[in-house]
Amino acid sequence: MRTLITFMAFALASAGEAASGCAQVTSSDVTLRVYPSIKAQVVARLQAGDLVDTDLKEHCQWDAFQTRKVCDRDRDWIKVKGVWRKDDLLEVAGWVGEKYLQRLSIPDVNGKKMTKEVEDEIGCARE
Repeated sequence: MRTLITFMAFALASAGEAASGCAQVTSSDVTLRVYPSIKAQVVARLQAGDLVDTDLKEHCQWDAFQTRKVCDRDRDWIKVKGVWRKDDLLEVAGWVGEKYLQRLSIPDVNGKKMTKEVEDEIGCARE
């Protein structure tokens, strides 16, 4: 229950962002990076089975010095806003290669499929 309350606070904070969603990491030893580039610094290592809240609308990010934008022109990277590992939200954000993620549809509390709008707003809500 505590996890659900924590997540709901997180979901409310990110409400209004469109093109979000939930995805599962499909490979072991996947790296989350600062920018959408294989040369970017590693923020965290993800594990197979981790769930990630994604922002599919974002494709650029300012570099550490705020001097230039680093963009994913080929759309091979996905912006990650949070990572769920074993019912805990890891407050890390970064970029991961799209080929390592599988989009998921999470049912609502009544077991029904959520509408696309609600799913985009909530991301990886879990009980």
